[in-house]
Amino acid sequence: MRGINSIQLLNDGERWWIITIYWMQESVANPIPEIYLPKD
Repeated sequence: MRGINSIQLLNDGERWWIITIYWMQESVANPIPEIYLPKD
């Protein structure tokens, strides 16, 4: 399996906070965009 993960963090000057965590698995309906695929 492969897909795209996105994590947004916020530093308030004292610590890091997790704002969002998002992931989507690759599928026929949602292929990974070419910009994110390795260049061979």
